[in-house]
Amino acid sequence: MWWDKHLTGKSAHVLTTMDTPPWYFRLFYRNPGNNQMRRTILEFCGIRPVRITCIGRVHNAPASWTARWLDKAAAFGRRA
Repeated sequence: MWWDKHLTGKSAHVLTTMDTPPWYFRLFYRNPGNNQMRRTILEFCGIRPVRITCIGRVHNAPASWTARWLDKAAAFGRRA
């Protein structure tokens, strides 16, 4: 009604990194950054569906975790 959603029909998959474990961010903080990106930026422009993958505790993470996260990100990119 008040704006044109010029990106209707598009979808998004956002990868975020954080130093907080994702379960803690979701449970105690209620995903404020994810909600902001999803609702007030992407969906405002008409982008749906919006998927968000949180990768965390990246600070001082073991190399095995980093390799697994990079493999996961590459798989997401191949699907797009």
